[in-house]
Amino acid sequence: MLSLSCAQIEIIASNVYKAGITLPHLQGELIDHICCQVEELIRKGMDFEQAYDSIKHTIGVRELKKVQEDTILLIDKKYTIMKTTMNVFGILSLGLIAIGTIFKLIHWNNGTFFFLIGFPLLAGVFFPLLIWVMKKESKIKGNLLLYISAGIGGMALILGIFSKILQTPFTEFLLITGYLLLGIIFPILLLTNLLKKTTEKRKKITYIIGCFSIVLCISGDFCKFFHFPGALIMLLFGFFFLTAIFFPMYVFHNYKADTHIKPNFVFLSIGLCFFSLFTILLAISTSKDEIADFITINTGINSNKVFIENRNKELYKNLAKIEINSDSIDKATIQSFRIYTTELKNYIHQLKIDMIVMCDEITKTEAEKVIENPILFKEKGDRKNYFELFFPNKSIVSSSELKKKIRSYKKQLLSYSFTSERSKTIINKALNTRGTIIYNSSENPKSWEIAHFCQIPAIEVLNYLTQLEIWVQISEAEIIKDLFNHNSQYKSIAVLSNSKKLIVKH
Repeated sequence: MLSLSCAQIEIIASNVYKAGITLPHLQGELIDHICCQVEELIRKGMDFEQAYDSIKHTIGVRELKKVQEDTILLIDKKYTIMKTTMNVFGILSLGLIAIGTIFKLIHWNNGTFFFLIGFPLLAGVFFPLLIWVMKKESKIKGNLLLYISAGIGGMALILGIFSKILQTPFTEFLLITGYLLLGIIFPILLLTNLLKKTTEKRKKITYIIGCFSIVLCISGDFCKFFHFPGALIMLLFGFFFLTAIFFPMYVFHNYKADTHIKPNFVFLSIGLCFFSLFTILLAISTSKDEIADFITINTGINSNKVFIENRNKELYKNLAKIEINSDSIDKATIQSFRIYTTELKNYIHQLKIDMIVMCDEITKTEAEKVIENPILFKEKGDRKNYFELFFPNKSIVSSSELKKKIRSYKKQLLSYSFTSERSKTIINKALNTRGTIIYNSSENPKSWEIAHFCQIPAIEVLNYLTQLEIWVQISEAEIIKDLFNHNSQYKSIAVLSNSKKLIVKH
């Protein structure tokens, strides 16, 4: 009776492994079955190559995978339910996220509604089931930590992106957890597992390059998201190693003996294409020098502020002359107006000082110099150290002290009987602290604090506070003008009254 050589049996076993048959007992059964069929054809006069090619055409990769799936289904009915559920929720969740994304891009309503359903389903249902099914099908022992890191990391990253869209307070924690597990722990565990399974030196080098490339790409993504330096370099190098070195080496070592294109190769190519496209776009959109943009913007804002401030000083000089001849009621009004205005402007200026002190950890005297020369602002991209300045008790739903003071100041200005309709319109617009509607949608508006002080770079907040000072000065100028008009009208009435008295006497 003819029997196959060890080398021939190894060729058959290798192709069974490559077909994705991971159940250990099924591997042995299939290898034995194929060997028996090949031996039968050899007895009929074929050589090994002809016999094995004939069997491969009869029993292809898809048939072998179907045998494994049918075997698992017969062994475990729970697996059937889980895999079906995974497929349903995977398609459903991704479909909802895609619809929500389209709605957001074309500025339609209810885009957030689809996200609220899609992201939780993807992270809470599909992803855990995906990890469970992969663990069930692979039957790899001793790698529980590998699946745990992939599962928790993936769910944390998905929920972190979802949290970023909704601007919730746990965004950074979720994203850091996801990046840490998927970008560091998971690649290390995966590389360790792959190195244990192979003895070929070239394959080991390929796996090391692949895992190193993934770590670089994910680390670059992390640095890009949190505005850390070095993001562009890591993304570019990660993309280069992944596409120009790892992919060709991996394809050569795993598919060089194949006579036709396998579905695994197609999926790998598509997945790498999308991942690389994302990496390239992220690298291209590298952040500009924020300080350069800020200096330009700050120069214009401060010029306007100085101009309006000097104009208001001249108005106050003229107002002081009128104040001397005014009655006690007008004098009290002018004095209270000055006090309210000075308090608010000082409060906003102090906020700028405190924010710089908290971000750069410097003294107040040094912070004053930063306001005069913003190029000295070191932590211009900081987004969290100043949080408590605008959100009491670290709660995004509470109103800030700044908002209360602005509203109180606006109410005081509008309460003056001499305030004109024109001034009221300007003051209402300049000192507006209502919620902000984004992209002209009909969704619930963001609060004033969230729109201007939550997860915003400190440099932009500094600019906005300076702009607030300008708006206060504009409102201040309008009231001073109204005081002039009121006083002029009062004098005209008094002169007219005195003239009438003189005419009556004569």
